[in-house]
Amino acid sequence: MTGQNIQNRIYGGARISGKINNDWRGGFMTMQAAEEKSVNLPTTNYVVAAIQRKIFTRSNIGLMMINKQAFQDSSALSEDFKLAPNRYNRLIGVDFNLGSKDNRWNGKAFYHRSFNEFKKDSAFASTIQVTYSKPKIEFDLLAQAVGANFDPQVGYLPRARFNRIAPEFYYSWYPKSRWINNHGPGTDIDFVSNDLFGVTDADYNLWYKVNFQNTAAFFMRIRQDYGLVFKPFDPTFPAVDTDAKNLAYKTHYYWNSVILNFQSNSRRKFFYSFQSRIGQYYNGHRVNVDGNFSYRLQPHMVFSVDYSFNHISLPTGYNSVDLMVISPKFDFTFSRKLFWTTYIQYNNQINNVNINSRLQWRFKPVSDLFIVYTDNYFAEANSHGDVFYVGAPKLRALTVKLTYWLNL
Repeated sequence: MTGQNIQNRIYGGARISGKINNDWRGGFMTMQAAEEKSVNLPTTNYVVAAIQRKIFTRSNIGLMMINKQAFQDSSALSEDFKLAPNRYNRLIGVDFNLGSKDNRWNGKAFYHRSFNEFKKDSAFASTIQVTYSKPKIEFDLLAQAVGANFDPQVGYLPRARFNRIAPEFYYSWYPKSRWINNHGPGTDIDFVSNDLFGVTDADYNLWYKVNFQNTAAFFMRIRQDYGLVFKPFDPTFPAVDTDAKNLAYKTHYYWNSVILNFQSNSRRKFFYSFQSRIGQYYNGHRVNVDGNFSYRLQPHMVFSVDYSFNHISLPTGYNSVDLMVISPKFDFTFSRKLFWTTYIQYNNQINNVNINSRLQWRFKPVSDLFIVYTDNYFAEANSHGDVFYVGAPKLRALTVKLTYWLNL
């Protein structure tokens, strides 16, 4: 739809997973994808294998391996399944999940390393996250490091070459009240840095939360952000290029904002939530409102709408923009075996209307037939220029998926 991804055919694949015994479990999957001549992509085999061992009472340690292997040389795309040993991407990782017997200590740690034909250093990612919690106190610490050359091509990496540390603490009082379950203050800090620029991103937060007896919740946060501009960019993230000014390279900004959040009683048939953020934004200002409202027609239907609105106002010469996303969703339960979900989204930034409709038939336990229809359209202005209508289709797909549980 956006031109950033290209779909290619899949010849086939296989997967097996499950428990070996009470202490061990594992999984293996392989998939062979077809070539894509338009981008000189050879036919490629993907393998994922994992094994996990339970330790102590509630903890486990695991080993994971991912392999992406080309089976054609780029100069001989017509020769099917010819191994290209110098075109590969691999990842090996060790994961540890912590859970103490009394549930006061929880956390995780992992170390992943990627390998490719260039054999570069700093091709790792690591994380340690630990939480200590009691009824009145909770402390959380997150530490991460990702090398400059970490390259997990079978996966998702939003950012490389950074170090991060993020502690969080809050305290709760539990009053004898018909209305309030608990309330209390908290604070958290988040620092991101790298070896080239030092600290590149940071935020400092003071907040207060109130949880009500009826499951409603209120949250208020006072926040300061810091951002360093790595390269010239427009903080309104326009969908098309404009002549507006960009923030300059190596400039840095502090901005302050107030965040309010409220969630209503989720046990009612009609419930809602909203969040508002008001304050500065880089060298300008931002007003944000987003949230959700839902209605349950028990036991057969849930109707909900997610919405998000952002007004970003920057100085003269820069872009100012109104961004809006509206997403209604319908969930129908015809029986214990038949379900229908339809999701619609309008996004004015990329001028798009998306429709996704899924029918699910559970014909036996853990065995399902899915029929999914997806459509994307241009959202175009009418003759008055103020109301969109659905125009030409961008992408349309019909997918059928069958899963069957084989209990050996």
